[in-house]
Amino acid sequence: METYLVGGAVRDQLMSRRVSERDWVVVGASDHDMHRLGFRQVGQDFPVYLHPVTGEEYALARTERKQGRGHKGFDWHAGSDVTLEEDLRRRDLTINAMARNSDNGLVDPYGGCNDLANKILRHVSEAFAEDPLRVFRVARFAATFPEFTVNPGTLELMQEMVPELADLPAERIWMEWVKAADQDAPWRFFETLAEVEANQPWFDGIDLAALTKLFRCQGLRGPLSLAVVGWDHSEETTSQFISRLKVPRRVSRAAINLARWGRQLVEPSTLGAEGLLEHLQGIGAFRLGQGAEDVIGLIESCESAEMSELRNFARELAGIKVSGVRGRAYGEALRAARIRMIETRYC
Repeated sequence: METYLVGGAVRDQLMSRRVSERDWVVVGASDHDMHRLGFRQVGQDFPVYLHPVTGEEYALARTERKQGRGHKGFDWHAGSDVTLEEDLRRRDLTINAMARNSDNGLVDPYGGCNDLANKILRHVSEAFAEDPLRVFRVARFAATFPEFTVNPGTLELMQEMVPELADLPAERIWMEWVKAADQDAPWRFFETLAEVEANQPWFDGIDLAALTKLFRCQGLRGPLSLAVVGWDHSEETTSQFISRLKVPRRVSRAAINLARWGRQLVEPSTLGAEGLLEHLQGIGAFRLGQGAEDVIGLIESCESAEMSELRNFARELAGIKVSGVRGRAYGEALRAARIRMIETRYC
């Protein structure tokens, strides 16, 4: 029974990056051995266990065989007969298919160290093509390591895998974006997808080249930044996209409001008093929450414009109170007061 540190932790050590979590593979052991040593299994149908003291994940070395579509259609075999090399072979990229033994010696059967040195993202084996989620994982790693290039053979495989992307759950694609969004170059996520023509079905109708350019030129980062899809796309296209991807409500609302109202707010004085009031109401300036701030912040990011004046003015409008009237009359009086303030400031 031997234990090896594997995957991203080994890669990050070699790159002198901070190691955020560690995963381990156990070779030469069985399920019985793990339970006997006090490990607690994660779920009932997968050979992954939590260490009784550290809580870190330890997996039995395993092999896998594709049986269906999507990223879950696999049969796997774990046992004391599975070698470390067989386990590493099923991994996605060579830079993630290295291990360290108990003496801190490096085990690198697929050339990951060499690919690190040459800054290449390369698939380990033909088994890469069995999991369509890896198209988005490679896009995420391209965002994480912007100085790396994707091996041409890997790009070819990714392009062949595009028809199976429809079988993926939206939640997993969103999660890959969340992981890419805070990396050094989120724009490479979209650039890589464009390179392998991975529009269908999730990015159907989305101009990935325009999205790449916007993210790259404006230095956009963070999960919410995906809402800028509303900047260069119609409200209908934006709505269909965020619905397919099942993005969080905050991102969805910001994307649709940006598509509907965003570009006109760059020059608020051109809208007239009633037009500006309608636009500010549309982005949620008079409701509780971050809706209006999200949209104005996105406009600033997309247009490289300073919007603090409009932001502060929207807050002033939101704070107006009227007295002496109630019910429907109150709403009419409040609207009239806001119109007067807009006319004084912008018209």
